[in-house]
Amino acid sequence: MASIHTAYDWDWPAGDAALKQAIALAPREPLTQFFSARSALIVGRYDEALVHIQATLAQDPLMPSAYLAVCWIQQRRGHLLDAETAVRRALEISPTYVSAHFYLGEVLLQRGDREAALAAIRQEVPLGGQLGGLAMAYYALGRKAESDAALAQFIREQPDWAFAIAEVYAYRGERDAAFQWLERAYTQRDSSLYLMKGDPPLQNLEADPRYKAFLKKMNLPE
Repeated sequence: MASIHTAYDWDWPAGDAALKQAIALAPREPLTQFFSARSALIVGRYDEALVHIQATLAQDPLMPSAYLAVCWIQQRRGHLLDAETAVRRALEISPTYVSAHFYLGEVLLQRGDREAALAAIRQEVPLGGQLGGLAMAYYALGRKAESDAALAQFIREQPDWAFAIAEVYAYRGERDAAFQWLERAYTQRDSSLYLMKGDPPLQNLEADPRYKAFLKKMNLPE
């Protein structure tokens, strides 16, 4: 229920209420702590999110999705080395875990290691965000024609990935296109849109008044 309230309804208080009930019923269940971490992450309570995800890993230290969540939290906290360590741990546990190479590449881009980021993203599968990651990595490397080609292929082959397409445009500094795709994600109720607050590729949008207006529309705090 909490997952429905957050990923689809965007009703953060209802999600929190469901999670509190779940924790009361099963305080040692890793998934209740995992979803509590995600719920706190969504609204920007990053320290709280870290406490919940550490509780998850205390119960299940081999959950790759939990290490990806650590990566997301630490990215937003500005602890990029910790974020990289976490996503690499996810890949140690599950070398083919979908999206792990994408997020490794994203963290490496944040750290300024562009060639390593490209190498990581090339190992991702299409359903893990490979094309969007390539478009960002090529752009960071100054290879705009290749970035354009990857983005065009992404839009052609995966047009329903509106939020991820918006991320690429935002990363490339193309704000108008980014907001157009965010609006499309909103209309489609894109299942990744709830992660927009603090999302690293969207950082180029944060100074734009449209960003705060969009957060408000999502009932997310500034």
